[in-house]
Amino acid sequence: LIPLIFTWLQLEKQRVDFTVQACEAQHVLTIEGLEITLRIDRIDALSDNSLIIIDYKTGSSTPNNSSWANARITKPQLPLYAALVFKDEQVAAACFAKVDAMNPQFSGVAISDVLPEVKPFATLKGGSVFAEFADFDALILHWQQSLTMIAVEIKNGVASVKFENETDLTYCEVKPLLRLPERALQFEQHQQ
Repeated sequence: LIPLIFTWLQLEKQRVDFTVQACEAQHVLTIEGLEITLRIDRIDALSDNSLIIIDYKTGSSTPNNSSWANARITKPQLPLYAALVFKDEQVAAACFAKVDAMNPQFSGVAISDVLPEVKPFATLKGGSVFAEFADFDALILHWQQSLTMIAVEIKNGVASVKFENETDLTYCEVKPLLRLPERALQFEQHQQ
């Protein structure tokens, strides 16, 4: 563990000044009448009192945040924290901290240059999944709206199968029960 901690601390030293505000902070969020208990790995405060929300990950793969730009967010953990738990605060970044001895890194989105290797939002180019958002605040608003919509669906008992692509169902054990061929047929008939 000592080499791993040393490697991680070398990355932390590259950050702008911050104060650890909380670790493993538990929050109860009520969204559209749906109560959710959350435990946030770490919350850091910058000198301007803006917050960096961090979720730690281990392992060799880099966490994927591309669904954060989709109409229906499929990996909502950090967007939920940044857009709804801290909706009345200024969030400077929502990121994963990949703790790995070979390739430690932060990945996510940030309003400015507050984390090593996380580009400031304004510098993201056209190839980025976040290019359609005018600024960081627009992305936060998108998260609020998308996650609120999902909460309303859950509250109303909407339980339809929704997935981005067929590979999401590779290991699904109940695929025959999903009635996907019938759904495709209904879609085709609706298009005619």
